[in-house]
Amino acid sequence: MKLKLVQLESKYSFEMGKLQNYLFNNYKINWLDQVTSTMNIVDSKIRSNCLDEIVVANYQTDGQGRFKRKWHSPLGKDLLLSIPMKLNVNQLSKLPILISLSICKVIVRFLGSEKSVKIKWPNDIFVNGKKISGLVIRATKKKSIVNANIGIGINVNSSMRDFLKIDHPATSLLNEIKKDSDRQKILYELIRQISYHFNQPYADCFTEWKKFLWIPKNKILLKNVDHIQFNEIECLPIGVDDDGLLIVQTSDGKNFKLTSEEVTFQY
Repeated sequence: MKLKLVQLESKYSFEMGKLQNYLFNNYKINWLDQVTSTMNIVDSKIRSNCLDEIVVANYQTDGQGRFKRKWHSPLGKDLLLSIPMKLNVNQLSKLPILISLSICKVIVRFLGSEKSVKIKWPNDIFVNGKKISGLVIRATKKKSIVNANIGIGINVNSSMRDFLKIDHPATSLLNEIKKDSDRQKILYELIRQISYHFNQPYADCFTEWKKFLWIPKNKILLKNVDHIQFNEIECLPIGVDDDGLLIVQTSDGKNFKLTSEEVTFQY
């Protein structure tokens, strides 16, 4: 199914609000029935210099999360998509923060409350201690330009039975608000929120992102991190810096900064 963004705007803007700028003005939406992975399709399109099509799928046979973990989702119940974006290289570090904040605001809009919504560093979205959304970003850099592939999964109409084979606590909008939600409406609100936050001062977005941020305080074991002169060291997360990097502290009081590729928290 091919959709134009203007179609979604005309259908949902009265209830949800208009798009704030023209970040996605020329984008098309390709809503497919079944794919291996929306990330793979968008990767291929980026290699062909096609960066104006959001790919959505009803089902993925090989959905991917961070570290190529399997993303489980039943047929036709959740929102599974990838968005290509061309950015200046200095925008790349801001991207996970702007996108995860935008997802948070979508979840808050449909839940009707932000009290139980958290961003588990770096970019998983939790409601009442259970994962409802995930984000993965792949990027290729050429000089000062970055082509980003932004993969997003939001559990929309999955039931608790659908999560029985998942090895971590999970939830969905259906489980939280006890009714089905319109996935096209959620897609429109997601695009609207991303457009809005890209048009706001980054400092304001970062401040709001930190309000949602949850950093598990359990100790982590670092192994073979390039910029740390130890083969193995135990440390404790203590916060984030202005770029969203995780700050950890060793038992002897030394601080290090780590990227999302260098850390994974257990559920």
